[in-house]
Amino acid sequence: MAEDHLNNTIDSGNKDISTMSNSDSNKKHTSPFAQFNISSTDVLDTIEKAHCPDCNRNVRYFCNRCLKTVGCPEGAVPQLKLPIKLDVIKHEQERDGKSTALHAKILAPDHVEVYAWKDMPKYENVDRLLLLFPSPGAKQLSEIDPASFDKLVVIDGTWEQANKMSRSDSPLLRMKRVTIAPHETLFWRHQKKASDHLATIEAIYYFLREYHETYLTAVPQPRPSTATEVLAASQEEPSSTISDTNNTTAPESTSSATPSSSSSTLQSTESFTSNDNQSKVITPHKEWIDSHRLGPYTNQFDDMLWFYKYFYELIQKTYRERTDGKEFTLKHTKGYIQYDPEDERQLKKDTGDATSNSTSKSTGTTTAPSTTTITNSTC
Repeated sequence: MAEDHLNNTIDSGNKDISTMSNSDSNKKHTSPFAQFNISSTDVLDTIEKAHCPDCNRNVRYFCNRCLKTVGCPEGAVPQLKLPIKLDVIKHEQERDGKSTALHAKILAPDHVEVYAWKDMPKYENVDRLLLLFPSPGAKQLSEIDPASFDKLVVIDGTWEQANKMSRSDSPLLRMKRVTIAPHETLFWRHQKKASDHLATIEAIYYFLREYHETYLTAVPQPRPSTATEVLAASQEEPSSTISDTNNTTAPESTSSATPSSSSSTLQSTESFTSNDNQSKVITPHKEWIDSHRLGPYTNQFDDMLWFYKYFYELIQKTYRERTDGKEFTLKHTKGYIQYDPEDERQLKKDTGDATSNSTSKSTGTTTAPSTTTITNSTC
């Protein structure tokens, strides 16, 4: 179930934290997701468990078996249009409740497909596919002709599972590899890898962003090529935002995305430049170019992190609101739960009170039980 994202992290006692409002959290706390322009997730605070109309499972938010929203008002969940088709190949032993890749199917249902590893398509034209996986020989998008591929393939599983899948005797082994610039993960689940090992949905988001910055920001006239088609870009002024095209129903966030420091756009310009200064772009993805204006990245794909942001901030909020004085998370990263100075002072006071209460308990004085406990399968 979709709520396994929460159950794997937080086991609520007397409090149903899944219905807490993120908007009620400490106003001084600044979420790391403020750097993105993600639509409001407030609607998720109102969602109760409901039976999936297809499989009748009792779920919250969405059914991760049928990959459809459940109990969400129509139009409440952002629906993204992507410039490229995306296949997720999921390891069978990766629990559905832990998979962030499933978010992509819910948020971009017309452009994303999910397959079990053993049931992956035959892929007749493997040379037309890109596999997003960091490995020797993997190239940046700025080094790849956009007309040389039609689809992105993403592996979903633990790092051990992903490595096994990428090395197996399957179409994955024969796909061209692409990698993205390093970013620090915001994943809440504990992992032994370095902080630049991203959750699957983070990797998908950053790929889409780099794709736009590399190929869809209007670039000079490319060199003629018989293997590609040159399409004239719109001569109109670039739109200040394309978020309305991608999401006409979900409310927009007021935050602004941080400009990318990647030099991929410049590299792409150098790779596909001729002496002609006309503004054109080279791409095989006609439908996207025909229906969207070219221009700088303006948060078109930030809502790919919509569910991801919600779960992250719910976990942070739950720990900050603990009243038992405990600052514990299996994330095992100092400062992972972000307290404001006032909260930290109160935490120290509560910790002292908890110690005092523990001492009192040994002399016969009882204390109130904690309302929130954390499971061992968290973070």
